[in-house]
Amino acid sequence: MSSLSSTENLITILASQSPSRSALLKQCGIKHKQVSPLVIEAPFKEGSASDFAIELAFQKASSLVSDFPSAFIIGADQILLQNGKVFSKPQNKQEAITQLQALQGREHTLYSGLTCFYRGKYYRDSIISIMNMRELTDEEIYGYIEKEDSTIACGSYLYESLGLTLFSKIETTDPSAILGLPCTTLIAILNKLGFSPLV
Repeated sequence: MSSLSSTENLITILASQSPSRSALLKQCGIKHKQVSPLVIEAPFKEGSASDFAIELAFQKASSLVSDFPSAFIIGADQILLQNGKVFSKPQNKQEAITQLQALQGREHTLYSGLTCFYRGKYYRDSIISIMNMRELTDEEIYGYIEKEDSTIACGSYLYESLGLTLFSKIETTDPSAILGLPCTTLIAILNKLGFSPLV
């Protein structure tokens, strides 16, 4: 087996200003710089939600290639669907309450897209997570909204913190995908390219 190079030798750009995605990269031992992608996200209308999440991730990462031609650029995005309806980031607390009232006691699907660019090539994949939110009382929903700013997340919950308490069952091949960045998939791509944060 060929030897791996340390990711410390890699210039890594995260095409996002998301604190949770940055925290996941740090947790994986990957030093990086956050840069805002140069794209305007279009809303999902029809077709494959999984493919659309990958495409959004592709657009984010590819928008920075000309500025960082030798870097490893990471783009990621998510789409939340319940019975064909898209749940985007809520505009305010009231919309967040309405979203949680619709999601509670039911199953929804989170599609997480990942695209990585490196030296003229790109690598992409998607993770599908089945999320079962437990039945919540209005008191719990209102209490959660007051305790946490969930207006920054699709579906109005932050799974990386107090939002974890909203669920009864999760099915996914990559738990980190729920937090916004499929790290298991990302590490596999890095290994394929000959890099590892462990060496």
